[in-house]
Amino acid sequence: MDVRTELQLRGFVKAGAIRPVDSGKSCKADIKLEVRGTAVYGLVVGDQFKKCGDTGRKNAPLKKRMTDCSRAINLVISGAIPGPFTENFKRLAPKAIESNQEIEVWVRESTATECKSLQRDLNGKFDTIWYGWANRLEEDWLSYVPRVCRVADARPCGESVTRRRRGYARLQHRWLGNGRRYSRRPFSSARA
Repeated sequence: MDVRTELQLRGFVKAGAIRPVDSGKSCKADIKLEVRGTAVYGLVVGDQFKKCGDTGRKNAPLKKRMTDCSRAINLVISGAIPGPFTENFKRLAPKAIESNQEIEVWVRESTATECKSLQRDLNGKFDTIWYGWANRLEEDWLSYVPRVCRVADARPCGESVTRRRRGYARLQHRWLGNGRRYSRRPFSSARA
């Protein structure tokens, strides 16, 4: 099923786009739909769902969130923020703009409790951790990871899958027993 059709069936509407300017030398957020409050957004490039997130607060406008995203992309493209980047969005979204592709913004208003489950469902459906720009795994999203790894070829996934928001410890995800479960422990204390 087409990504846009899937999003429409889930109640999302197209809010606008982050468009390339000057043949991909910069970008600008062009959000036509005014959404204020708790909402889940999805970013689509071409036929691929790349990332989902939420506005974060009750009165946060989507336009400001997308303006912040386009500002971050512009800073990376201009070289004001030097790499290397641990965030997939900062590493990969500028490449889409530089190749003159627009990033479509889809949105759905929802409650705070609905936001997490909707993001978890979208991350699982579109494999945004592996094929998109998503950066971290949520606690309850870890149940999806082993299925992806078993499909890959039943080997352990990468050592550095995510980074804690406030901490410095990278997490290591490893197979336990029959390969169906993961343990999470700080990278520094992990032993191979």
